[in-house]
Amino acid sequence: MKYDFDKVIDRSKIPCVKWHPEYLSKRFNGHKDVFPMWVADMDLPSSEGVLARIQKVVDDGIFGYACLDDSFFSAVKRWNLKIHQWDIKTEWIVFTAGVVATLNFIIHEFTKEEESILIQSPVYYPFKNSIINNNRNLVLNPLIDTGSSYQIDFVDMEQKIVDHNVKLFIMCSPHNPVGRIWTKEELTKMGEICLKHSVLVVADEIHNDLILFNNKHTVFANISEEFAMNSITCTAPSKTFNLAGLHCSLIIISNPDIREKYQSRLTKLGVGGINIIGMEATKGAYLESDEWYQEMLTYLEGNYKYLCEFVSEHIPQFKVYPLEGTYLTWIDMRSMNWTEKEVEEFFEVKAKLGVDYGSWFGDDSVGFFRLNIACPRSLLTEGLNRIKNALEK
Repeated sequence: MKYDFDKVIDRSKIPCVKWHPEYLSKRFNGHKDVFPMWVADMDLPSSEGVLARIQKVVDDGIFGYACLDDSFFSAVKRWNLKIHQWDIKTEWIVFTAGVVATLNFIIHEFTKEEESILIQSPVYYPFKNSIINNNRNLVLNPLIDTGSSYQIDFVDMEQKIVDHNVKLFIMCSPHNPVGRIWTKEELTKMGEICLKHSVLVVADEIHNDLILFNNKHTVFANISEEFAMNSITCTAPSKTFNLAGLHCSLIIISNPDIREKYQSRLTKLGVGGINIIGMEATKGAYLESDEWYQEMLTYLEGNYKYLCEFVSEHIPQFKVYPLEGTYLTWIDMRSMNWTEKEVEEFFEVKAKLGVDYGSWFGDDSVGFFRLNIACPRSLLTEGLNRIKNALEK
């Protein structure tokens, strides 16, 4: 391999969310010494294409207001066509500083207070927070845990939409944290239910480039014109190329009426503009990082295989669910019969490991945890050994 993903970069002295002791203390009950394998943030350096673009801006030495130029839109279009066979138009692309912020803007623009929004638990916890914090009615369509994977309960989904007069469905595709890539058939069935009952679909596809083991991601809006006209797609280079701190998200809206309303909301809030480093990093990612991207995926697949082998040999009490997409593994430790407090005690005090607890993603997921494997193999080994040694003690 050309790229050295085994190289460890010490981030503990950098004020980053994932590693900073004070932030860890706030997140993990006062324990600042946990080894972090939680938030969706890689410990792998970004590509040469990204770094070269950023270095050029730094060398110029001026960081004034930036504007989106033709080369930016061309880069976004080129990547989506090459990776997802999605031929998008320039006018569909709306820049926003973050997907979570986007969810809040959409909720404000397309729903009213106390109207219902549906999500599929367990799911990325800012979905729930965005709904509750904006005084909307949270409606859950729990995924069906088969014991080895997750399926969609379509009957429950439609019934909940009808019973609660749901206005908005926030879909996670690929699904975080369970690692499923929804098939075209599953997406079509969800899309048809939403069309039938006039429910707007927000497709959070921020992990859509992180597709492993020859699986295939289907862009929801690319299935049919009807779905495109009834959806908002949220994407970004942030997860794929480790650019989260640059706040550069791409919201794709082909329906002109929906797009106009969304842009109007941004205008009312005074939200807009892109920082020049984020813009150039996006170009570097989408234009000059193809080789890095493929090698990164291969490395993640190796990490997942290593994780499964380690758990099978040394931690047989735990079960790793299949990982089709993302770099976030979903691990079942319900055989321990621990309470949520006991789970936190085990990780934070005994293993001194920072993970995302299942309960963060839904009340029905106590006994699970999410482990981030986007790191050098040695760091993954360190985290797994902490679990192994804590169990042995």
